[in-house]
Amino acid sequence: MLKFNKSTMIALYAMMELAREGGDAITAAEISERFHASRHHLAKVLQQLVRSGLVETTRGAAGGHRLARDPKHITLMEVVEIFEGPRRERGNCLLLEPGQVCEQSPTCDLHDVLSELDEQVHFTLASISLKTLVSGKLRRA
Repeated sequence: MLKFNKSTMIALYAMMELAREGGDAITAAEISERFHASRHHLAKVLQQLVRSGLVETTRGAAGGHRLARDPKHITLMEVVEIFEGPRRERGNCLLLEPGQVCEQSPTCDLHDVLSELDEQVHFTLASISLKTLVSGKLRRA
């Protein structure tokens, strides 16, 4: 089962909410109420999204957060990589730290299966934009 850390999940939900707003600013309080996230944790996630250039913020009575780019040009993979780090290279063992090389990978059948799953997840997340996500086109009949 694919499992992301809590910050990644909060970021994905927050970005989805920002995409739904169509360019209008929304406050962190409104976002946290919509999906029942900790305001404190959400604030930290939003700061990281601002630093990464995906979100911009404005102060004042009409202030809040909005996407810095068109949602059709932001993929789920961009958001995930901010909090999960870059994707591992195919030759790395999933049990080792990034950068360490597994000496058994050429003969490990499980390594090939897990690497293939990783590639599928990567390409799926890279192929879905925020615009597509909030359009409802991904819902199954």
